[in-house]
Amino acid sequence: MDWLWGSKCDPFVLFDFDEKKSKTEVIKNTFDAKFTDEMFFDVENVEEVGDMSIIVKDWDFGSSDQVVGSAMLPKPDIREFLSLP
Repeated sequence: MDWLWGSKCDPFVLFDFDEKKSKTEVIKNTFDAKFTDEMFFDVENVEEVGDMSIIVKDWDFGSSDQVVGSAMLPKPDIREFLSLP
């Protein structure tokens, strides 16, 4: 990352799950964001669930948002979680 010394990040998180997208609000001026947003995705059939992509970006006014980090939650883990009583 090419952040300037003394600058802060304006992070937000993007979720992509079975072609459904959602994102959190932007939290301004921090590298230690605490996201409290709740995301809900309808699941009709647990066996047909796909992977979930999670991307953290730094919001930038007037330019492209920079990717800060990313993760993939694989479908076996999601299926196990959805199958819990």
